[in-house]
Amino acid sequence: MRPASRAWTRRAAAGILLAAAAIGSGCVRHRVSPPPAPPLATGASRPKPGYEGRVDDLSAADSSVLSGKRVVLDPGHGGLFRGALGVKGLTEAEVNLGVALFLRGLLESRGVQVLMTRTDDRDYLTPADSTLRGDLTERMRRANAFRPDLFLSIHHNADARGAHDVNETQTYYKLGDQGPSLDAAQDVHRSLVRNLGIETQRLLPGNYFVLRNSAPPGILTEASYITDPDVEARLALAAKERLEAEALLIGLGHFFARRVPVVESFVASRARGGPADTIFDEIPAPFLAARIAGAFTTGLASGIASTIPDHAPLVAVRTALRRSMVRGAAPCAAACPVTRAASATVALGAAPDADRGQKR
Repeated sequence: MRPASRAWTRRAAAGILLAAAAIGSGCVRHRVSPPPAPPLATGASRPKPGYEGRVDDLSAADSSVLSGKRVVLDPGHGGLFRGALGVKGLTEAEVNLGVALFLRGLLESRGVQVLMTRTDDRDYLTPADSTLRGDLTERMRRANAFRPDLFLSIHHNADARGAHDVNETQTYYKLGDQGPSLDAAQDVHRSLVRNLGIETQRLLPGNYFVLRNSAPPGILTEASYITDPDVEARLALAAKERLEAEALLIGLGHFFARRVPVVESFVASRARGGPADTIFDEIPAPFLAARIAGAFTTGLASGIASTIPDHAPLVAVRTALRRSMVRGAAPCAAACPVTRAASATVALGAAPDADRGQKR
């Protein structure tokens, strides 16, 4: 190697060593670092966290209508499943449990029989099944075995995009049940919105596992977003968890105050004027009507006319016919005496949207 080349090589090696020393000592001015987190919105652009104070009186939760009812409270997540996580480390699982424990006390003091799917930080995983589905399946087995009047799953939300300036109250009812599940969701949702004071809100059908597999009417609440730091700071306080429990209590009180609908009378006619007794299958288009005490809403199905005054609570009915043979299982001739019976399924629950608005 030529002397000039050796000198250049020594200078290059020395430069590399000096650069390495500078990096090791932290003297390099432009070090590579992760991009900073986006700043939180401030002032008027941030959503209201809510939880300022209750506006409705607890007397709305009348003990006379609540006493004797059976309710399952399902504090979402727990154990291995912590749920959503606040920016300061508060977990959804612990907030769900805190609200549910407060609500249990409020309900039991009014005579409600309450089952909680968990009362501490636990899951239902087993060596044979360590999946989330297994955990939820065991929760619903316990819930349905209790034979409750209502199933309520308590949750708090997280923004799927990772934003920390989103807050909303959401209430879900069992998909396909626009009867009691929707009615319960409407009452609970209205109370949450009024008493928590969160401006953005939605009432939605939910296809969640716990709702799909709930035998009784079922609803799921996402009262607020724990990923909003202002909301997280409030949910860390026992007083705010109790406030949410009180809002849920008031909503449940309104729901159970609706009473259990009872069929007081059932009318069938060949036309609008004449009785048809029970020979329904000889009428091409029978007219049926029912008077319901405690009906949630009103409405008549297509092709069914009412013979009951307009001011009476009416609900739609569906007829199912059956023919009972009295001479064994063999087919009968035309003159063979038969008995005919009709059964009706009462379609309870929410009326069309136009009607709902009038009943708020």
